[in-house]
Amino acid sequence: MAYSSSFLARRVTSLQGERIANLVLLLTLIGGALVLKTLSSFRAAVPLYVAAVILFVLAIGNRFETRQRKAERPARWEIACLLGILALGFILQGYRVAAIPPGFHGDEGESGMQALQLLHGEVGSLISVGWYHLPMLSFVWHALSMRIFGETVYGLRMSSVIVGTLTLIPFFFLTRLLFDRTTALLATFLLAVSHPFIALNRLGINYTQTTLFEVTTFYFLFRGLRSRKWWDFAASGLFMGGGLYLYYASRLVPFIVLGFLFCACLASRRFLREHWRGIAVLWLSAILVFAPMGLYFTRHPWHFMSRTTNVFALGDRGWVDTSYSYPQDSGALTLLGQASRVLPLFNYGGDTSGQYGYRGPMLDYVTAILFVLGLGYSFAHALRSRYFFLLIWFWATLIAGGVLTLPAPFVPRLAGMLPVLSIFAAVTMAATVHILQDAWVNRRATNAALGVLVALTLGATAYLNYDTYFNKYLPTIQGWAMREPATAIARYVVSLGGDYEVFLLGQPKLYVRHGTIRFIARDMMGTDVPDPSLYIPLRAGGERNVVYILLPSHLHHLTSLQQYYPQGVLRNFTRESGELWFTTFEVSKEDIAAAADLYASP
Repeated sequence: MAYSSSFLARRVTSLQGERIANLVLLLTLIGGALVLKTLSSFRAAVPLYVAAVILFVLAIGNRFETRQRKAERPARWEIACLLGILALGFILQGYRVAAIPPGFHGDEGESGMQALQLLHGEVGSLISVGWYHLPMLSFVWHALSMRIFGETVYGLRMSSVIVGTLTLIPFFFLTRLLFDRTTALLATFLLAVSHPFIALNRLGINYTQTTLFEVTTFYFLFRGLRSRKWWDFAASGLFMGGGLYLYYASRLVPFIVLGFLFCACLASRRFLREHWRGIAVLWLSAILVFAPMGLYFTRHPWHFMSRTTNVFALGDRGWVDTSYSYPQDSGALTLLGQASRVLPLFNYGGDTSGQYGYRGPMLDYVTAILFVLGLGYSFAHALRSRYFFLLIWFWATLIAGGVLTLPAPFVPRLAGMLPVLSIFAAVTMAATVHILQDAWVNRRATNAALGVLVALTLGATAYLNYDTYFNKYLPTIQGWAMREPATAIARYVVSLGGDYEVFLLGQPKLYVRHGTIRFIARDMMGTDVPDPSLYIPLRAGGERNVVYILLPSHLHHLTSLQQYYPQGVLRNFTRESGELWFTTFEVSKEDIAAAADLYASP
C-alpha cells in the first residue's frame, strides 16, 4: 500500500505536497505492517496482497520499463559486488557443512555410495542409471568432489556447495541480460541468502545441479536472441541436453524453453524469421548431447518413467503419500487439494519432504511481500517477453513439481524455481528505487536515503534467512526420515573401531542397509534382528565383540540381553531435548562365547 503514496508524490511538486506525500507514505507503511503482522490466516491476507499488487502496478505504470538500457560490459564495482555475493553464498552454504545439518539423510548416503562405485571403477557404463534410476552421470559431481575433499560426508556435501555457488554466476548474468545491473545484483543477493537455497546446497544430493544447468541454459538462450550468434544457441542446447543427465526436475527445462519460443513465435511473425537458425542449432545441440542417454531410455523405458509414475498425483500414489485423503474418483478435486497445499508455500508454509522439511514459509517476511508484488507486476506486463518468460518458468515449475506430484509441497522438486522467486522480489525493489528517485526532488538526498533503505532491506533478508535456517529450522528436524538417529548410530559404530559386530533391533524403521549407515560406517559388519529369539543369545561365539543397538520401540528386549549377558555395558543416547534416541548394549566376545557354551549345554 505504500506504493500508492509514491503514485501521489510524483504528481505534486510543492514542498507542502511533498510533506503530505511523506505523511501518507509513513501511515501506509505503519498501517500495512500492523495489518500483516496481526493476520494469522493465509486466506485473510489474500485480499490485502491483491490490493497491494494493484496499487503497486498503478504507482509504477510503465516508467520502470522505459528506464531499461542495453546491457553494458560489467564495471569493476559490479564485479566486486558479485564476488562479495559469491563469497557470502559460499560461506552460508559451506560453513561447517559436514556437521550442519547434523543428520546425514539416507538419500545422501545412497548418492555417496553410488559416487564411490564410480570412483572405484565399479560402474560398467556412464550411459546408464544408478540409484533410484537417476542417470549415472549425475553422480559424477559427487565423485569428483570426494576425490578432491575425501570420501567423507564433507567431501560429498562440498559438491553441492560448489554447485550452489557457481549457480549464482550465470544467474547474475541472466538477470542482468533481462533487466539491468541493479536488478541483477539484488536478485543474486536474495538467492544467495535464501534459506531453501542454503538448505538444498548443504545436502549431498543432486537437486541443485538442475538449477545450475537450467539457469545457464536460459542465459545463453537470451544471449543468443540478443546477439543472434549461433554459438550462444549451441551453448544453450548443450546445457539443456546436459541437464537431462541430472535430477528429474531437469526434464522440465526443455518444455519451458519450448513454451517460451512457441509463444514468442505467435506474438511476432518476425521472431521465427529472425531466429530460426539459432533455434534449430539449439535443439540440434540438445538432441545430440542427450542422444546416448535417450537411446538408453528407449531400451529401458521404465528407468525413465519409474519415479514420475510413483509420484504423479493422478496415478497410483498410495505408497508415497498417506497423510492426505484423496478422492480417488475425482482428478479435479485431487488437483484442487494439491493446489491448496502448494500455493501458500511461499508466504505461509511448509515443506513436506524429509530432505528439508521446514514447516514455515519458503520465503522470509520481507522477500515474501516483494515476491507477491513482483509476481503481480509481471502479470500486468505479461505481454513483454521477459515477464512472460518469468511467468512460464514460475508456473511450469510450480505446477509440474508441486501440484502434479506427491507429496506436496516437496521443495527439492521446486529447486529450479528458486531463482525466479528472487527475480520477482528484485524487480519490486528495483522498481521501487526508480519510482522514488523520480518522485522526490532532492536527488542527492534521495539517493543517500534509498541507499540506506536498500542496505537495511538486504540486511534484514539476510538475517531473517540465516535465523530461519540456523536457529529455527535445525532444532526441528531431529528424527526426520530416521536420518539423525541413523547418523548417530553410524558414527557410534565407527567410534568402536573394527572390533565389533553390530546387531540392530530397529525394524521396521531402521535397517543396517540404511544409506546413512552404509556410507558413514562402510566397514561395519552388521545384521538386522527381525526375530530377537534367534539372536539373543547368540548360538556361537566369534572373533569380534558384539553390540546390540535398540531403538526405543525395542527396549523390552533389554531384559533378555541383561539376563544372558550380565556383564554387558548399557548406554543410552538422547537428543538435545532429552528424548531417548537409541540404546546400545556392548558384550565382549568372551561373554558371547560363555553364553553360547551355556546355551549349548544339555
